[in-house]
Amino acid sequence: MFVSLIPSYWGGSEVLWSKTAAVLRKRGQPVGVFFAMFRDAPAIDSLKRAGVQFFFGTPAPERWWRRWARKIALRKPTVRERYLNALATFRPELVIFSQCAVCDGLEEMQICHSLGIPYAVINQLVEPLYYSDERWRQIDSCYKHALKVWFVSKENRESVRVFLGRGLPNAEVIPNAYDCEYEPIVSWPKEKEPLRLALVGRLEPEQKGHDMIIDIFSSQPWRSRPIEVSFFGSGPNLEMLTRRCKFRQASQITFAGTVSNVASIWADHHALVIPSRYEGQSLAMLEAMLHGRPVIATPVGGTLDLVRDGETGFLAARPDTAAFAAALERAWESRESWQLYGENAATTARAHVWPNTGEVMADHVASIIRSFIPET
Repeated sequence: MFVSLIPSYWGGSEVLWSKTAAVLRKRGQPVGVFFAMFRDAPAIDSLKRAGVQFFFGTPAPERWWRRWARKIALRKPTVRERYLNALATFRPELVIFSQCAVCDGLEEMQICHSLGIPYAVINQLVEPLYYSDERWRQIDSCYKHALKVWFVSKENRESVRVFLGRGLPNAEVIPNAYDCEYEPIVSWPKEKEPLRLALVGRLEPEQKGHDMIIDIFSSQPWRSRPIEVSFFGSGPNLEMLTRRCKFRQASQITFAGTVSNVASIWADHHALVIPSRYEGQSLAMLEAMLHGRPVIATPVGGTLDLVRDGETGFLAARPDTAAFAAALERAWESRESWQLYGENAATTARAHVWPNTGEVMADHVASIIRSFIPET
């Protein structure tokens, strides 16, 4: 059973486990999924058709009168109760938690440990770790009892090691998934000007750093240069970011919404910008590089594994506005070489990721199950 406690959107952190779930189901392995909140997405529909069984911590949306009648008739089960019911109903051999932060699913992991259910963790993101001793002990215990903890970047693993003050013998660094072809065919944009940058990710500037881009492009010399930035994605800060753009008169920035076809982004954009303050291993980065586009990024998370300054893109000295502006300036001065850097990026990315992500990760999961359930 896969457990995703990420908020209600379907984001990049869902791709790795969902690809794995699809392959396991194809091999005949019973697969269940528990979400803390009711979720609806095309990928969920596809998994349902494959025979994956879904459980939700909150009910599906209902008409108001049904909700009223249900409220009168009986007490609403808690998320914890629904989770316990999912475990009792599905009876998993192994539970795999997909984390979008180190604190995701700690209580649910403790329940597994108390019930004697083996579990593993896929960590997609390590946030700034400033927690109390009580929370620190909880994280330490949950990671200690996991059969395996998979991190998608070396920096993320090291951050947790330092935070816990001990080694992580059950940890392994793996490449993240990507939601595009391994060898996509996309030509370099025909138009040289304006140069077009894409920032692909949730509209959550605390992590993703949209505010840095707005502040940089609202000042000279960027306001006078033939360069544009497209913000792709949705999220809780659309209105705030839109107003900030208008207030700062950053007219070169547009909000492009979400797109289902990644290749359509790179058909007319020349480079990806990742001004993140912290990161796992960005799917947007992997997808841009696989499409032959250079990356301009902050030195956080998985960008350190793949973005090489002046070779596959440009790496800022620090995750702040001034350092990112300096990286952008270096990129601008070397813009005639972007296509070459993009070719280098594609080669680097294909050497890093798995060509068949779901198959390889399913092998990892099957190996863990065989370690405590002998074959008959």
